[in-house]
Amino acid sequence: MFTRRVLQFKKPAVGLGRTFSTRSTFANIRAGAFMRSSRRVLPALGFSLGAFYGMKHLNYSSKFRFSTQMAEAQEEFKEIEVTGHENLGEGEMMAFQVGPKDGDKILIAKYQGKIYALSNFCSHFGVPLAGSVLLEDKVICPAHNAAFSIVDGYPEYAPALNGLPTYETYEKDGKLFVKLPPNYKASKQVDMATRDESNKARVVIVGGGAAGLSAAETLRQSDYTGEIIILSDEDKTAYDRTLLSKVLVNGDADKWLLRKQDFFDKYGIDFRTSSKVKGVNVESNEVTLADGTTVSYDKLLLATGGHPKRPILPGIDLEGVYTLRNASDQEKIKSHVKDGLKVVIAGASFIGFEAAASFASSKIEGVQVHVVDMVNTAFEGALGKDVGGVLQKLGEDNGVKFHLSNGVKKIHGEGGKATKVELNNGEILDADIVLFGTGVQPTTQYIQEGIELDRDGSIKVNPFLQTSASNVYAAGDIASYPYHVTGARARVEHWNHALQQGEIAAFNILGKDIPYDAIPFFWTRNYMKSLQYVGYTRDYDDVFVDGSLEEQKFVAYYTKGEKIQAAAAFNRGADIHIIKEAMRLGLLPKASEIKDGSVTVQDLKAKILAKPGASACRRKSCCRNKKSS
Repeated sequence: MFTRRVLQFKKPAVGLGRTFSTRSTFANIRAGAFMRSSRRVLPALGFSLGAFYGMKHLNYSSKFRFSTQMAEAQEEFKEIEVTGHENLGEGEMMAFQVGPKDGDKILIAKYQGKIYALSNFCSHFGVPLAGSVLLEDKVICPAHNAAFSIVDGYPEYAPALNGLPTYETYEKDGKLFVKLPPNYKASKQVDMATRDESNKARVVIVGGGAAGLSAAETLRQSDYTGEIIILSDEDKTAYDRTLLSKVLVNGDADKWLLRKQDFFDKYGIDFRTSSKVKGVNVESNEVTLADGTTVSYDKLLLATGGHPKRPILPGIDLEGVYTLRNASDQEKIKSHVKDGLKVVIAGASFIGFEAAASFASSKIEGVQVHVVDMVNTAFEGALGKDVGGVLQKLGEDNGVKFHLSNGVKKIHGEGGKATKVELNNGEILDADIVLFGTGVQPTTQYIQEGIELDRDGSIKVNPFLQTSASNVYAAGDIASYPYHVTGARARVEHWNHALQQGEIAAFNILGKDIPYDAIPFFWTRNYMKSLQYVGYTRDYDDVFVDGSLEEQKFVAYYTKGEKIQAAAAFNRGADIHIIKEAMRLGLLPKASEIKDGSVTVQDLKAKILAKPGASACRRKSCCRNKKSS
């Protein structure tokens, strides 16, 4: 092999320090050598998610040439002098401009006395990272709690599937430089093994959603080369289900696919769509499909999620009456969209509220949106009256009409189609669409025996997400697991939670014995404003608000006695991630100490950082701590 290296010096760009590029040519590379590339394509959602966070360009790609005989890769590096880093203290970071556009920024961070450089934009939705939180080597996305190692870019928390590119830094003549490749904005896919046909081990995953996909990828990232079969009852591979309600009116699930078919082909993941499972036999280690065929397994992961509760009342089966759980539901609802559309939504919590916001924010001329619920305030059960009131007013200000302390009594129709909704108080609402967002229940009806269920139909698992059948695991909405913060069982119906449980289940399928210790996190975004929530509580007795409800900038603490069980934040994104980490590490103070101001969020951060290694990224070591066949 020989290497030819040519340095090409260029005129410095204004404001960017001294720059030059390095062009390297490598020839005579052995047959079979390759370079991996990844492309993160964000969907067209009818509005710009990037614009939410001040970005204009979110689609990045990398291109390489391949050859089985000889691979010649050419890269032009841009080497840029970094300025301002000398002002960074330990654990601080900043955005650094490397080009003329707003999106031409990288992240510079200081950890253990060393300067690191990496992408400034989260691989999930492109949210800028510089203004968020750095805990040891872990930078956390302010929007959706994705996290990455600043050292190697490895993704730590959901919902990120890809990592971040990192860039080489070096000192020369007392100055700091960073070396950027041409495609420096491209996200970085985690290294994955491929299928080895000689390995006859088989893992079967029932459920093609967040938990199932996460588990399959984690298995391959952990060097598992055996067979992986995903059985999904939907007609498409895994997609971002959170967008069904958030962009209900103009969204397209085909544009939200988390991975394309060529990804599954490349890594030997057998993703079988339209494959509904109707039974599991733990004695014979087989699952039975609706068509009568069986699939055997060595290890089994159940990740079938939940299905919407559909109330029993007159008119429930009329055309135009829907629940929302999958892409098919969304397409049916969209088929009714027209000018003057009249929508009645039963349910003033997350699904109902987000769906209402999607309709109210749409360009449908003359749309009327009504939300009906038995509660006194929107989100009252989940968030309490004060925080729920903030969101309710947000909806009212955008034209949504709430009918609370009320319920749906009957749905009237003509010609088999819903036309009106009668409420318990006798009020009649015109309706072209009636949508029920009244909760979900675990989809476990295919389990008849051999696996212990909880009272609500969910699957009981231990801290390692293992069921009563030793080679069967469960993750996501259907898993009832011991929540280490309270000691009680919890079942959480959130996207991030499903992704994270999928990866932990995969680790334990491979015998890594890693307990699930994540803190639940979810978000809701409506009318260009976000609320984030951490923790889990069903029985809080007080809500303390730090900040201003009127200005929509606050953290609300949900407490029971002196114990903080959960928190919600509005325009305090950095704080909520510190609270979440403190909760995970058992460092939260007494409720009274938060209320009297004797402990602040910055005090919590100091406590976290006073435990060296406790918050450091660990997922890469989980993947690589043991070779798995």
